[in-house]
Amino acid sequence: MKQFILFGKVSTLALWVVLIVNLFYPLAGEVYSQYLIWGFLALIITHLFEALAFMNKNKDSSEPVFVDTLQVFMFGFFHPLSLKDKG
Repeated sequence: MKQFILFGKVSTLALWVVLIVNLFYPLAGEVYSQYLIWGFLALIITHLFEALAFMNKNKDSSEPVFVDTLQVFMFGFFHPLSLKDKG
C-alpha cells in the first residue's frame, strides 16, 4: 500500500510540475496547451474542494491543520490515505 501511495504522490507532483510549466512555456502547441490550462484549473478546483473537505477530518493528526490541508491540496486523496496507512 505504501508503494501505491508513494507512486500516487510522485505522479501527482509530476502532473503539477507539467501543468505549471505549461503556463509559462506551452508544451504541446496552441490547442493542446489550452487543454492543459483547463486541466490545471480543474485540478486546482478539485484539490481545493478536497482540501476543504478533509480539513476537519485531519484535526486528529499530529501535524498542524494547515500543513495537512496544504498536503491534501498538493497530493489529493493520497495524503489522507497515507495518514490512514500510518494509523
